[in-house]
Amino acid sequence: MTQQAPVSRIKPQLSSICPGDFGLKAGFWSRKPGDSIRFSPIVGWVTVMNYAEAGKLPFVSVVIGARHTPKLASPSNFPDFIGVFAKNLTPEQALEQFQKCASDQPTPPPSTTPTTPGSEPLE
Repeated sequence: MTQQAPVSRIKPQLSSICPGDFGLKAGFWSRKPGDSIRFSPIVGWVTVMNYAEAGKLPFVSVVIGARHTPKLASPSNFPDFIGVFAKNLTPEQALEQFQKCASDQPTPPPSTTPTTPGSEPLE
């Protein structure tokens, strides 16, 4: 039996935290019907300097996590993170905006290209 080499992912290279919220707040939602969106203030932003190679967005918001430390606001850190919203939006307006954006996203075709370790397509 042959063993496959572990898949290596490119780790994002992050800048220092730049303070500010740009008039935005981070939104979190369980995606359960009847649950409301909750918000967390954004305390800063980081730049993903190798965003193209790492398959990430170039700017990521930073929020304060449960242990009172800065954390990137991303689905990998917060499974219920759904994006950033203008500070003046209510939970109902944010949910409407999220659902509209989610329905506008095209469904990617299934990949038929086999991947080898280290050559995965960017996310």
